[in-house]
Amino acid sequence: MKQLWIAPFACAVLLAQMHSAITRERGELVQTTEGSIPLAPAARFRFTAVGTVVVRGGDDPLVSYKIRQRVTASDANGRRDLGPVMVRTSTRGGWSTMTVAAGDPTRIATEMYLTVPRNLVETVLSSVAGNVEAYDLDGAVSAETGGGRVQMDRIGGEAIAKTGGSDIRIGRVNAGLRCFSGGGSIQVDYAGGETWCETAGGEILIGESAGVVHATTAGGNIRVRRAARSVLARSDGGLIEVGQSGGLVTAQTRGGSIEVGGSKGVECASAAGAIRLRGLVGPLRAETAMGSILAELLPGARLQESMLSSGLGDITVLIPSNLAVSVRALSESRNRPARIVSEFPEIRVVTAGAARGGAITAEGALNGGGPLLRITASSGVVYLRRQR
Repeated sequence: MKQLWIAPFACAVLLAQMHSAITRERGELVQTTEGSIPLAPAARFRFTAVGTVVVRGGDDPLVSYKIRQRVTASDANGRRDLGPVMVRTSTRGGWSTMTVAAGDPTRIATEMYLTVPRNLVETVLSSVAGNVEAYDLDGAVSAETGGGRVQMDRIGGEAIAKTGGSDIRIGRVNAGLRCFSGGGSIQVDYAGGETWCETAGGEILIGESAGVVHATTAGGNIRVRRAARSVLARSDGGLIEVGQSGGLVTAQTRGGSIEVGGSKGVECASAAGAIRLRGLVGPLRAETAMGSILAELLPGARLQESMLSSGLGDITVLIPSNLAVSVRALSESRNRPARIVSEFPEIRVVTAGAARGGAITAEGALNGGGPLLRITASSGVVYLRRQR
């Protein structure tokens, strides 16, 4: 049925059965099949197989391939398991398709190494089970595997990486990037456009992105070293760390701390973890149910209306001496005496009622006043420190 579907639309169809002499390597029987197929200039290429797939871009207009099958068995049984390799190719609608059918994947390990023209407009790689790797391709690349690792580097166009349950490792992609894993970690060195990373159970590590970053994990840490634009990060069970962002950082975690370096605004919430914010401008909203907050404001910058809140923990704000800001702070006492410690005489602390277990408030304007900074420590001390 498959051949009947392909034939009416194909410009070229090749069915090949090629065998090399079977050799023994380190206790395994190994069979190697090699060949090549022509491609139209700047074509689109789709490859489908079962096993490990490694694709590299080259200068030759042909697709060259080497298929290695390995089996651990006696000579008699191994030769029987190493049956013919079927390489089927077709062309339709600007796509060149190559499909490899080898032996039983439960008994035979199959590895496929391809060299394709690096100037392909688009390359789609799919493996039912096995690792998928792609390198040195100028166009868009999509790589998907049901249960292996995905690895890419030096990709010129947009890239998509999907795996049902393993890790994703991305070197450099010069355009947008989308990564999805059913249960592994995701690591990206560089993405040249909008970046999406999602995993059901692993860490997300992003070195640099030239676009907006979306990072979601159901059970791991998220670390973004540098993003040219906004960062949206959510973890159900880990810390979130953003080194530098050219836009707003939105972070939410149910079981870890949050740390943000320089950014143009922060909106973050932690169910059980400390929050550390440094070098900030723009709007600032940070809330933790259980943990301390440390916020270091950027000298000479314009702060927008902001809020810091902790259900159980101290709040410390480092304020530059030249920052124009209005401050309104509240410290309540549930498990210990309420306290507000201020190094600014312009901020007046009202202690009436504190000895009886009530709340302490503080309010004042620095450098003539400015956007309002609200600080609430429901069970902790508020420290207003002069930045040195």
